Amino acid sequence: MTVRSFSLRAMAGQGAFLALTMATATSAVAVPVVYGFERFEDSASVTTEIPGLTFSNTTALEAGVGLNEFEFPPRSGTKVVFDDGGEIVIGFVSPIFSVGAYFNYAQALSLTAYDATNAVLGQVFSQFDSNLALSGDLGSGSNEILSFADAGGHIARLVITGGSGGASFTMDDLTVDAGNTVPEPTSVALVLLALGLGCGLRGRSCRPALGHAG
Repeated sequence: MTVRSFSLRAMAGQGAFLALTMATATSAVAVPVVYGFERFEDSASVTTEIPGLTFSNTTALEAGVGLNEFEFPPRSGTKVVFDDGGEIVIGFVSPIFSVGAYFNYAQALSLTAYDATNAVLGQVFSQFDSNLALSGDLGSGSNEILSFADAGGHIARLVITGGSGGASFTMDDLTVDAGNTVPEPTSVALVLLALGLGCGLRGRSCRPALGHAG
């Protein structure tokens, strides 16, 4: 192999390494966070225990204790929350892009999203007047998912309205997308591949140097 041909291959390897690294630097996926309510005891009020969220008129129930799980089955685990005394209000410390949850309801539900100035961003409505597991409307199913999204990430508050006096619905697996991202799994593989190309074509090891900076 001539010196010139080796140099061209090394340059190509360096170019591939840089291209792959740049491509993966911005390759990421949004990661919604799912909040179950398993940490709460039956009949415990839910207010500010979950970082970044605040709740009003929200109380936890446990299957086999305070919850009628035959009509209001949890979507996962054994705990849910219900509208205790009125509509559930969820506040977000920082505005988010989307929010949703799974609901069992004895009366029709509405979800109303607001921005930080208290302007209405939009509403979502349940498909039925009742979706209880045993006595719900014909064609309904328990744990209906309802969600709202705002492309600009302006959701600062969500109001979930059922019966005026409360005790009309349960909510489980609250899912919040605050726009947080992590690298895609394939991006990690590509970075490793790029490192391999960059090192192999240079004909030397890429093992990190051990020692202290001077």
